[in-house]
Amino acid sequence: MRKKLFAISLVTIAVLATVTGCKKDKNTTDNSTDETTGVAASEDESREEPYKYTEKLADYSGYVTLGDYTGLTVEVDNERVTDKQLKDNIQTILDNNPNYEKITNRKVKDGDTIHLQYTGYLNDKKIDKATTGEAGTDYTIGTNYIKSLNDQLIGLECGKDYDLDCKFPDDYDDEELKGQVVLFKVKVDYIQGKEIEQKWTDDFVKTYSSGQYSTTAEFEEYMKEKLLAQNKENQLSSYQSQIIKDIMDKCEFKDLPQDKIDEAYDSIFEYYDGTYKSMAEQYGMEYEELLKASGSSLEDLKKSCREQAELQVKYVIMTCAIAKKQNISVSQSDYDTNVGKYIEQTGLEMSKKEFVEKYGEAYLLETFTSDKVAAFLYENNNMKIKE
Repeated sequence: MRKKLFAISLVTIAVLATVTGCKKDKNTTDNSTDETTGVAASEDESREEPYKYTEKLADYSGYVTLGDYTGLTVEVDNERVTDKQLKDNIQTILDNNPNYEKITNRKVKDGDTIHLQYTGYLNDKKIDKATTGEAGTDYTIGTNYIKSLNDQLIGLECGKDYDLDCKFPDDYDDEELKGQVVLFKVKVDYIQGKEIEQKWTDDFVKTYSSGQYSTTAEFEEYMKEKLLAQNKENQLSSYQSQIIKDIMDKCEFKDLPQDKIDEAYDSIFEYYDGTYKSMAEQYGMEYEELLKASGSSLEDLKKSCREQAELQVKYVIMTCAIAKKQNISVSQSDYDTNVGKYIEQTGLEMSKKEFVEKYGEAYLLETFTSDKVAAFLYENNNMKIKE
């Protein structure tokens, strides 16, 4: 579906708030210069004509009776960092960096988890993608290394350097390495033993931060700064998503256009259906098995997508109706700027004209209008911070 990109961005109220302008981007792009290389762009690129739209915004006012949409108040959590939040984050760091007994007085056995360093060489040339560097990596014998390397790791002694010739399978998924014999210079640092309690100490912090911080006190100050910034972002996001929801709840919708709901549903379902199928293939599972493991079913997925489609259509109808009532419109300049912004955000390599042809002039006009209306709603309602 050509409109899938934007349909998916509007599938939940929380996402709506993010997509529709929670941050005001400044248009600082200079089309005459490539920002990465600093090299002047070609004349054709720098002369791309501004896109001028001809479509008119659809009138959806007959589908909705608007309620109050300004002067509302949403209460949000205070942004201050609590002791509990700091402690919880410290515990998360400790949990994600478990400490294990390091065994070095025996040889590697099948099933062991080891910490090793290796460097791969093909025709005497180092292969960066087959190299761990001095930091090394953890590996459990019998899992996902190629068989010829995995099998030769068994029986190695810790702390010794080994040269292992390993043949990659003929059907390996890397064209450079498939069928090749690669020399791996390997050293097993230690065998992972039983887990022991990880403690929040200066030594742990120094290792965890790669020497950037020397004490727990220094690192905790850094954590507080990061958490405060995170809390402020969450605070704003919470306000934006809740005010949109509150305004939608005050609207009365009637006889929603089924064709728009069906179109949104098709796009949303296509996205999630494809995502789950890719995940199932990645994990070697059947599609239905993966859905079941996630606590869902195909019928549940379809129902959820239908609900999200209706929510999306309601949002577009509401914002377009508010735009009409408030005389909010998208200028030719705004339209052109937004097209460029969306091209940049999506990473698509195409001209503005091609982009508009791909997604539809009218559809993009609705999207950009919703952006402006959302910004208007955020500014004309109130965020109250809890004490």
